[in-house]
Amino acid sequence: EIGVRLVGSEMCIRDSIDVKQRKMNGLRSDKYCGVDDEEQLNLINKVEINNPILANNIRDNIEYLDQLRYMTTHMKVGFLKQVNQDLLAVALRLSSKELIYELFSEVTETIQEEFLFKLDNERPPSAVCKAQDEMIKFIRAKENSGEIVLDPKAFVTYV
Repeated sequence: EIGVRLVGSEMCIRDSIDVKQRKMNGLRSDKYCGVDDEEQLNLINKVEINNPILANNIRDNIEYLDQLRYMTTHMKVGFLKQVNQDLLAVALRLSSKELIYELFSEVTETIQEEFLFKLDNERPPSAVCKAQDEMIKFIRAKENSGEIVLDPKAFVTYV
């Protein structure tokens, strides 16, 4: 009996690792789909050399936007239907591959392709920050109305 439990938990751990690796690789390996932690840090550090205030704003905005991963599937569907996809793409330009995977892994390949096409367009840091600010206003309005919840502890998770 104990052996069966260990095998089961090992399989669960292996599955969790596989999921984490898929998220870290992003939606598509052949397209730009966000950055990893090191790339994100390097990009923000480059901005900080010329404009420390902008870099801090971007850093704070990325941290806030990263909370989008805590939405339920139902919330994501509503959010992605209502949000301006062009603005979202610019706002998430410097976000993690994991976040973009979390938001778009459950939508159709067509929607994924369209978003990744928009995400691929490089923008100056000031444009990214402006889009982030606008997106955060939109998200906060959705939070205030109760349409979305960005708290990782808001839902019970059973392991």
